[in-house]
Amino acid sequence: MMIPVWSWTLAAVFTPLGLLHLYWLLGGTRGIHAAIPTIADNKPLFQPGKLETAAVMALLWIAAFWMLLLGRELPGMLPSWLVNTGGYLISAIFLIRSVGDFRYIGFFKRYRGSPFARMDSRYYSPLCLALGASTLILLLH
Repeated sequence: MMIPVWSWTLAAVFTPLGLLHLYWLLGGTRGIHAAIPTIADNKPLFQPGKLETAAVMALLWIAAFWMLLLGRELPGMLPSWLVNTGGYLISAIFLIRSVGDFRYIGFFKRYRGSPFARMDSRYYSPLCLALGASTLILLLH
């Protein structure tokens, strides 16, 4: 059956994304310049601190765990209504992220001149769209 493969594949995508945030949390800097949206003169739109980075890391790992719940790989851990609600929330977050804020992030951003904007158009927004849509497909199986 494809559902376990689908849920494990999604978990396998979310897990290293969490590991990347752990790397940054522990002081790593590789790739960070292309991971934060910038405004004119390549000034960062925001400076995520350790708390924000840890929160994103934890949420990505929760999403990985949630994919296994959605795929019924961990039956009976949580009520199905809660698992489904969490799945819809995860799907919505990533689909909304792929659309973006119409300024600095997402497919419809206006500012496209920074390293982040190029990476966002090429990788981040398509990945968010794929994760959101894949989670929705997993929910509707």
